[in-house]
Amino acid sequence: MFDSIVIGGGCIGLTIANELATSGNKVLLLEKDHLISGATGKSGGMIRAFHQSERLTQWAQRSLKKFSRMESFNQTGSLYIYPLENKEEFRAKAANRKASGVELEVLTQDELEARFPEMKITGEALYEKKSGYLNIQEWFAEFMDSKADFEIYENEMVVSLDRKANSWNVVTENFTFETQSVVVSTGIEISSLIKDLGDELTVKTIKTRSYSSNPFGDMPHFIDVSNFRYGRSHGGNLLLGHDSNEGIIDSPKRGFELIEAQDLYANDREGILKEVQSGLFVATGWGGTGFKLAPAIAEDMNELVNNFLGGCHV
Repeated sequence: MFDSIVIGGGCIGLTIANELATSGNKVLLLEKDHLISGATGKSGGMIRAFHQSERLTQWAQRSLKKFSRMESFNQTGSLYIYPLENKEEFRAKAANRKASGVELEVLTQDELEARFPEMKITGEALYEKKSGYLNIQEWFAEFMDSKADFEIYENEMVVSLDRKANSWNVVTENFTFETQSVVVSTGIEISSLIKDLGDELTVKTIKTRSYSSNPFGDMPHFIDVSNFRYGRSHGGNLLLGHDSNEGIIDSPKRGFELIEAQDLYANDREGILKEVQSGLFVATGWGGTGFKLAPAIAEDMNELVNNFLGGCHV
């Protein structure tokens, strides 16, 4: 019998399995395809602390500390761009986040033009010098090289979760595994395993265009909340998220690769991290934000599951 089975081999599932195994639990991770084959594999890997939500900021702040210690971390800084008509709101949020330890500064439009002349920005921005990004494949290789000891079954679709008197049976297309606890950290298919979450989640299709362009060097990665575009430098090119690339970078384009991914969001955009039945836990609903929060989410889930297992072992 396993202490815990984690379902889902994206960044959230992998980091949760690793935390549980590091705590001394016998852990199995099940992935329906291959590891990071879903939304994680299409992530831009952009890491920053500031979020409009205090809860997400706290998770991101803790996660940034862990990510920044990885060899694959690229410290480029980040810009959180907002329209001038909202500057008082964001300046107040910036002051609040700085008071809680987030290292950032407010840059006016004139300061942005002086410091980042290659970027065409309308508005103000919050600049985090210590943020950056990870190439997902490089992060994955480094994670796998240093992870704790837990079992991984790829190409193993879970078809049902069956509650027993004091344990769970996790039934796949090929096997039945017994475990004391289950953590479900899948994407859009979670509703087939836990039907009660349907009203709390929304599926959103994200389009990422990777443009070939003139080399930018290590420009800060950015998100512009006025038009919901985001991007970072990518091997001398620009990796840009959204349906259009007009209005942020003034540079020639020479074609693009279009990547689509379906992200799953909690309706409050703060994710779902909880025990839904005795021994059955859920970690999902952060969409494109999930990667930058994964280490802290994993720590909190590890605490929840270990509190449950501690009661089982008494």
